Amino acid sequence: MKNIVHADNNFRSYPKTTKESKRFSNKIDKENSKKVLIIEDQEIARKVHTFYLEPFQLTLTFASDAKSALKTITNSNSPFGLILLDIGLPDINGLLLAKQLRAKGVTAPIVVVSANSVSMKQKKLLKVYIQAFYVKPLSEKQYKKIIGEFLSN
Repeated sequence: MKNIVHADNNFRSYPKTTKESKRFSNKIDKENSKKVLIIEDQEIARKVHTFYLEPFQLTLTFASDAKSALKTITNSNSPFGLILLDIGLPDINGLLLAKQLRAKGVTAPIVVVSANSVSMKQKKLLKVYIQAFYVKPLSEKQYKKIIGEFLSN
């Protein structure tokens, strides 16, 4: 059973096992790589992320803004294996947050998952700080690709 943790310290546990989650989970060696930080301010988007990611037996931690994301990373006992980041955050732009995370020494892959479009100039700038950019809504196949590419050996 894995936990889903919110930055405000509320959590829910979701036991889930499927053939698909076992196939991908077997590729994940280190316990830290099973930790995913999802920085998303929209509740419905957090529910969608949970729906698609819970079968992979990951520990999902949610932050609804940049301030709580930075606090969560600072207070974490172990590093996150993956960060999913929305661009349209209420306090600062997700692009700026990605830059701040890298400046703080965060080495986890950052994957932007956003409904907001970005200019070509922003996409080039993003490549410096992130590993991938996906436009919402993501399909199940896209979630599997993200997990397979960034949380497997």
